[in-house]
Amino acid sequence: MGDAEHLALAVRCFEEGPRPLALASALEDAGKVLAGRGDREEGVALLGRALELYADGGASWDAGRVRRRLRALGIRRRLAGMVPPRNGWSGLTECELEVVRQVARGLTNRQVAERLFLSQHTVSNHLRHAFAKLDVTSRVELARLAAMHDNTAG
Repeated sequence: MGDAEHLALAVRCFEEGPRPLALASALEDAGKVLAGRGDREEGVALLGRALELYADGGASWDAGRVRRRLRALGIRRRLAGMVPPRNGWSGLTECELEVVRQVARGLTNRQVAERLFLSQHTVSNHLRHAFAKLDVTSRVELARLAAMHDNTAG
């Protein structure tokens, strides 16, 4: 089994799982290999899917990297209408929102990381972004705001 076949298997495995950013990473790797070995069309398709998943997940640095890969292949890809609001509850990515919910329940960063299958560093990043978007400075404020939001949202 060659590199492309292993990467295709990884993509299939991640497609069945709950981690869209891991799937995006596998798609990016597979797209890079395929495009590099001359299968440009399939490589571009996989890179395009990776770009969409990164953008949906709020992984702007990763999305930028994939855009650069696509540009190197002569493709300019814009994701019109996919720019989320930058602040407030609607500005939170799905991952940030889930981290906020877990923290609001009183979990530590380590507990959140274990529960969501993330690294503690990733949890901290999501939490820091959520603090900025919601204009809060403490976990207590965040929990209070989350409780108010959940009561009005549902």
